[in-house]
Amino acid sequence: MSHITEAGKTPLPERQPLDVTLRHETVQVGRWDTVSWKLDGVQLGGDGPMSGSTEVDGDRIIHHGIQLRLYRDQVDEYHYNLQSETPRLFVICTVDPTDGSLDPRLATLSHVEAADYMETEEEVLSCPVEGDVRDWIEAWTLLAPVPAPERKKKRRHRSAPSE
Repeated sequence: MSHITEAGKTPLPERQPLDVTLRHETVQVGRWDTVSWKLDGVQLGGDGPMSGSTEVDGDRIIHHGIQLRLYRDQVDEYHYNLQSETPRLFVICTVDPTDGSLDPRLATLSHVEAADYMETEEEVLSCPVEGDVRDWIEAWTLLAPVPAPERKKKRRHRSAPSE
């Protein structure tokens, strides 16, 4: 689905599939070994035959076709994130209770949306926004039509009731 842009500008899709690479390592916590997951990288993906599949490469798992969806009403949040010292992309994952593996579900650029998922049972990982992913997001935010802010209404002065 494309959003409407100004005349002469090419519309960009509101969704972009990503290839998300997770890396796991075994760490010792006290006397117990546990698996720790890290977001190893994110790249623009495609909607081709690889979408929805996973590849295992040693301690890395590449998930293809994870959707990054941008919303026009959150453009200010995206600009805020992109202007920060280290812009972050957040990947929301479901934890498999049997083996502790992570299944990435979606990606977001919004700190607020990521915080909402952190309050649930979902695991939220983040990494710096770099390369072609950052280029696509910046282009989208520049072309996204932003709803006009509501105008402030003038207050009417009320005179004191006369006696």
